[in-house]
Amino acid sequence: MIQEVLNNSPGEGSLASEVCAQEPRRGGHGVLVRVHRLLPALPGLQLLRWGADPSAEPLIFSLWCEPTQDLWLVGRGAAVSAEAPAGEQRFLALSDLRSRLFEQVHVAGPPIPSEVPAAWLTSRFHSTPGLSGAAVAAWQGWPSAQLRVPAEVAYRSGGRTGWVGQAWVEDPSEARAVLDRLNQRAATLGALQGPLPPDEAPVALEREALPERERWLDLVERARETLAEGELRKLVLARALRLRRQDGRSFSPTRALERLVERHADQPGAIVFAEGAGGACFLGASPEPLFRLSERRLTTQALAGTAPAHQDPEQALLADPKTRREHGLVVDAIRGALASR
Repeated sequence: MIQEVLNNSPGEGSLASEVCAQEPRRGGHGVLVRVHRLLPALPGLQLLRWGADPSAEPLIFSLWCEPTQDLWLVGRGAAVSAEAPAGEQRFLALSDLRSRLFEQVHVAGPPIPSEVPAAWLTSRFHSTPGLSGAAVAAWQGWPSAQLRVPAEVAYRSGGRTGWVGQAWVEDPSEARAVLDRLNQRAATLGALQGPLPPDEAPVALEREALPERERWLDLVERARETLAEGELRKLVLARALRLRRQDGRSFSPTRALERLVERHADQPGAIVFAEGAGGACFLGASPEPLFRLSERRLTTQALAGTAPAHQDPEQALLADPKTRREHGLVVDAIRGALASR
């Protein structure tokens, strides 16, 4: 899944006719109301457990965490959401909606830090029409692309902790009543500051690799043949692993995310993310920000391959033909993608 956090800056783009869901009426002059409150310093795990609280119905939350930067962004609920069908234009299809949402923004309280998002843009894997198989089936029910303005966002950044409540008001004359409601919600944030629940004891797991071994070996052989024929220059092989708790209970996304944060606590640039909807949650960690877009500046820290530690890591990488070739492919791919924009 691709996940992007969006601030309250207008964007550009065209709206495809297929965009649907609980989006504001076209031609309306609504207002996005945001209420900001500063909170006492809280650990990031506190915000995570608040956002992924299983008692919330329905459970809708997003997480973006950069452990080495002590940056935690947790969105919960949905003030506005819209989906776009699968296809190469799915992101452009939501761009115009984002622009219209942020045309008029009313903020009550202190200025909101620029890194705190007003919306999340997400996209599932395997969104290409016509694909099939177990990996594709796992994404049934997830939108190919979704823009969501959370009803609440809790954050920790630069040692500061805060909360932002959000609501879309179609009729600007109703903004005052909505603002009062958000202020009432802000007065009940004691749950954010409660004690952390006790940790869960380890449980036994059942493991199932997908596809099965014979099918996997056949795919590996086909990959080798494809590379030998020169049809591809690089191919990354990956196999799915399905885990089930032997006690029959559901997995806790908060526990898994906490472990991921612990494992990446000392890895510069690492990102831990999650997107929860109903009874499902997609979560993971990346050692690299694939790209970061701010205003008109794009930066990337794309990586390729792994290598053992070396006294002079820079020279070791430069002297290794395989590593240079792998990174060269990444650089070429980035240049090609940017050249087409």
